[in-house]
Amino acid sequence: MAVTLTNSKPDTEDPKVVNAELVATLEHKIQDLAIISEKLVDVLKRENAALKAGEVSDFHVLADEKTALSRIFESRLQGLTSDKVDLSTIDPDLRTRMRDVAEQIGALMEENGRRLRTSIAANKRVVELIQSAVKDSRPGPSVYSAKGQKGYAQRPAQAARGMSISFDSVL
Repeated sequence: MAVTLTNSKPDTEDPKVVNAELVATLEHKIQDLAIISEKLVDVLKRENAALKAGEVSDFHVLADEKTALSRIFESRLQGLTSDKVDLSTIDPDLRTRMRDVAEQIGALMEENGRRLRTSIAANKRVVELIQSAVKDSRPGPSVYSAKGQKGYAQRPAQAARGMSISFDSVL
């Protein structure tokens, strides 16, 4: 019995089949982008809640997660835009889902930026207050008293000598 191998692929591809495959691939890419976007929405919500509550303990983890998801989102979006395909061919429900998520991301990022600016300003003010307190606590220049004894000039609200402070530069 002789076996003959033939090329099962036709010489010309059916444009409808090719177009359906492209749409399916495009929808898969957009679904991936939607999932990434929804994860980004979740991270932004958690970060905004932490900033609102003043909880900075998980801030680095959330910031790292947000950065990673943003990079993935950007690369996937770049892949979609480089394909130069007609987005009107995708499922309308998927388009609506992506539009809703994009609006959510925009609003959450605006809130996130506002909360971050507020947090940074508050931390800057705390640092300025600490600097001022340290400056005020330093003893003044050495002077001689009326009796000829060496002493320090008095400053208002002078704190104890050698006051130690620590500063957490997380933000």
